[in-house]
Amino acid sequence: MTTSTERNVPSFYDDIVCLPEVKTKIHTIQTLLTNVMKNVYTYLLEWKNFRNLWQYSKDLTCQKFIATLPTCVGFDEKLLYYYNAHRLLSSKPNVKLFSCVKLDLRPLKAVILAHVDEWIGTLGQLLEKTAQTRYSLIRA
Repeated sequence: MTTSTERNVPSFYDDIVCLPEVKTKIHTIQTLLTNVMKNVYTYLLEWKNFRNLWQYSKDLTCQKFIATLPTCVGFDEKLLYYYNAHRLLSSKPNVKLFSCVKLDLRPLKAVILAHVDEWIGTLGQLLEKTAQTRYSLIRA
Protein backbone atom coordinates (compact mmCIF):
# COMPACT_ATOMS: atom_id res chain seq x y z
CA MET A 1 0.00 0.00 0.00
CA THR A 2 1.36 3.38 -0.94
CA THR A 3 1.16 6.39 1.28
CA SER A 4 -0.34 9.61 0.11
CA THR A 5 3.10 11.29 -0.17
CA GLU A 6 4.47 8.68 -2.60
CA ARG A 7 3.68 9.20 -6.23
CA ASN A 8 3.35 6.57 -8.84
CA VAL A 9 5.30 7.84 -11.84
CA PRO A 10 4.63 5.88 -15.01
CA SER A 11 7.76 4.74 -16.81
CA PHE A 12 8.49 2.76 -19.92
CA TYR A 13 12.13 2.30 -19.00
CA ASP A 14 11.84 -1.38 -18.16
CA ASP A 15 10.02 -1.99 -21.44
CA ILE A 16 12.47 -0.26 -23.75
CA VAL A 17 15.80 -0.88 -22.02
CA CYS A 18 15.78 -4.48 -23.23
CA LEU A 19 15.43 -3.56 -26.90
CA PRO A 20 18.67 -4.18 -28.84
CA GLU A 21 18.28 -0.96 -30.88
CA VAL A 22 18.04 1.10 -27.71
CA LYS A 23 21.06 -0.63 -26.20
CA THR A 24 23.05 0.10 -29.37
CA LYS A 25 22.02 3.76 -29.38
CA ILE A 26 22.88 4.16 -25.69
CA HIS A 27 26.30 2.60 -26.25
CA THR A 28 26.93 4.84 -29.28
CA ILE A 29 25.95 7.98 -27.37
CA GLN A 30 28.11 7.02 -24.38
CA THR A 31 31.10 6.34 -26.64
CA LEU A 32 30.71 9.62 -28.53
CA LEU A 33 30.29 11.61 -25.34
CA THR A 34 33.35 9.98 -23.80
CA ASN A 35 35.41 10.82 -26.89
CA VAL A 36 34.23 14.43 -26.86
CA MET A 37 35.13 14.81 -23.20
CA LYS A 38 38.57 13.25 -23.81
CA ASN A 39 39.16 15.74 -26.64
CA VAL A 40 38.09 18.67 -24.45
CA TYR A 41 40.36 17.47 -21.64
CA THR A 42 43.33 17.02 -24.01
CA TYR A 43 42.81 20.50 -25.46
CA LEU A 44 42.56 22.11 -22.03
CA LEU A 45 45.80 20.41 -20.97
CA GLU A 46 47.57 22.60 -23.55
CA TRP A 47 46.62 25.62 -21.47
CA LYS A 48 48.52 24.23 -18.48
CA ASN A 49 51.72 25.19 -20.33
CA PHE A 50 50.95 28.78 -19.35
CA ARG A 51 50.50 28.11 -15.62
CA ASN A 52 53.92 29.54 -14.77
CA LEU A 53 52.57 32.94 -15.82
CA TRP A 54 50.14 33.11 -12.90
CA GLN A 55 51.64 30.59 -10.52
CA TYR A 56 54.80 32.43 -9.48
CA SER A 57 55.11 35.74 -7.67
CA LYS A 58 56.23 38.35 -10.18
CA ASP A 59 58.02 40.51 -7.62
CA LEU A 60 59.86 37.66 -5.92
CA THR A 61 60.88 36.05 -9.21
CA CYS A 62 62.10 39.38 -10.61
CA GLN A 63 64.06 40.10 -7.41
CA LYS A 64 65.84 36.77 -7.84
CA PHE A 65 66.49 37.62 -11.48
CA ILE A 66 67.94 41.03 -10.58
CA ALA A 67 70.16 39.39 -7.96
CA THR A 68 71.95 37.57 -10.79
CA LEU A 69 73.00 40.98 -12.21
CA PRO A 70 71.58 40.28 -15.67
CA THR A 71 72.83 41.96 -18.79
CA CYS A 72 70.61 43.61 -21.36
CA VAL A 73 70.70 40.34 -23.27
CA GLY A 74 69.27 38.57 -20.21
CA PHE A 75 66.44 41.08 -20.04
CA ASP A 76 65.91 40.76 -23.78
CA GLU A 77 65.58 36.96 -23.52
CA LYS A 78 63.02 37.26 -20.72
CA LEU A 79 61.02 39.92 -22.54
CA LEU A 80 61.15 37.94 -25.78
CA TYR A 81 59.75 34.91 -23.95
CA TYR A 82 56.78 36.94 -22.71
CA TYR A 83 56.19 38.63 -26.06
CA ASN A 84 56.17 35.21 -27.74
CA ALA A 85 53.75 33.90 -25.10
CA HIS A 86 51.53 36.92 -25.76
CA ARG A 87 51.62 36.31 -29.50
CA LEU A 88 50.86 32.59 -29.06
CA LEU A 89 47.95 33.27 -26.72
CA SER A 90 46.54 35.95 -28.99
CA SER A 91 46.58 33.55 -31.93
CA LYS A 92 44.55 30.91 -30.06
CA PRO A 93 40.85 30.84 -30.97
CA ASN A 94 38.31 32.57 -28.72
CA VAL A 95 35.86 29.70 -29.17
CA LYS A 96 36.64 26.04 -29.69
CA LEU A 97 34.01 23.55 -30.85
CA PHE A 98 34.02 19.87 -29.96
CA SER A 99 30.97 18.29 -31.59
CA CYS A 100 28.29 19.13 -29.02
CA VAL A 101 30.53 21.14 -26.65
CA LYS A 102 31.47 24.76 -27.23
CA LEU A 103 34.27 26.24 -25.12
CA ASP A 104 34.35 30.00 -24.70
CA LEU A 105 38.02 30.70 -24.06
CA ARG A 106 37.84 34.52 -23.98
CA PRO A 107 37.84 34.85 -20.16
CA LEU A 108 40.74 32.43 -19.82
CA LYS A 109 42.72 34.18 -22.55
CA ALA A 110 42.05 37.60 -21.05
CA VAL A 111 43.29 36.59 -17.60
CA ILE A 112 46.44 34.91 -18.91
CA LEU A 113 47.19 37.83 -21.25
CA ALA A 114 46.82 40.19 -18.28
CA HIS A 115 49.45 38.18 -16.42
CA VAL A 116 51.75 38.32 -19.45
CA ASP A 117 51.33 42.09 -19.59
CA GLU A 118 52.13 42.31 -15.86
CA TRP A 119 55.31 40.29 -16.39
CA ILE A 120 56.35 42.53 -19.28
CA GLY A 121 55.59 45.66 -17.25
CA THR A 122 57.50 44.41 -14.21
CA LEU A 123 60.53 43.42 -16.28
CA GLY A 124 60.39 46.72 -18.16
CA GLN A 125 60.45 48.69 -14.92
CA LEU A 126 63.37 46.63 -13.64
CA LEU A 127 65.25 47.10 -16.90
CA GLU A 128 64.72 50.86 -16.72
CA LYS A 129 65.80 50.98 -13.08
CA THR A 130 68.89 48.83 -13.77
CA ALA A 131 69.83 50.92 -16.81
CA GLN A 132 69.55 54.16 -14.83
CA THR A 133 71.67 52.71 -12.03
CA ARG A 134 74.35 51.51 -14.42
CA TYR A 135 74.30 54.77 -16.33
CA SER A 136 74.75 56.78 -13.14
CA LEU A 137 77.69 54.54 -12.17
CA ILE A 138 79.33 55.12 -15.55
CA ARG A 139 78.85 58.91 -15.34
CA ALA A 140 80.26 59.07 -11.83
